[in-house]
Amino acid sequence: MKGSNTLKLLSKRRTVRRFTDQEVSEEQIAALIEAAFYAPNYLNRRPWHFLVVRDKGVQNTLGSILGVRPYVQEASAVIVLLGDAQLSSAWQLDLAVAGENIVIAATAMGLGSAWVGNPHSPAWDVTEQKIRELLDIPKHIGVLALIAIGYPAQAPEPHTKEERWDVSRVHYGKFSHLKGEWGNIKIK
Repeated sequence: MKGSNTLKLLSKRRTVRRFTDQEVSEEQIAALIEAAFYAPNYLNRRPWHFLVVRDKGVQNTLGSILGVRPYVQEASAVIVLLGDAQLSSAWQLDLAVAGENIVIAATAMGLGSAWVGNPHSPAWDVTEQKIRELLDIPKHIGVLALIAIGYPAQAPEPHTKEERWDVSRVHYGKFSHLKGEWGNIKIK
């Protein structure tokens, strides 16, 4: 079936929280950013900005601000997902899709990634302000999240359809109509 390679790639996309010391090249980072720019976005407003951090001192501070260790600090690079709310009221959605393109492209390149941050958490305003100050981000630019990128020191198994497919979450026509039999379709 067409698309099965895409499904295999998506199943391999796992959060990686341990990285090796091997550096991700500038070309690889540029390719990840290129993937982000291909993301669909509301009314083609393209409200995104991508800030690449490759300074271990700054990464250590980011890890402390976010309360995560050690993957932000160990990553070869951290990509900060930023959006201009003046360009689009849907900037967070647009950046989430762009971020997903980054993590999928990283997987395709043999890299690992970890999404860091939650703009809906109670402390995000304080966290965002600290990130803004550290990275000199203008006030009109919002911080959605960060993506740690590097060569994985761990190799998580790909997801399987059996572990992920949930028949109670697939509805057809109306919310009360479940389409459980789709879970039995085998994609070759």
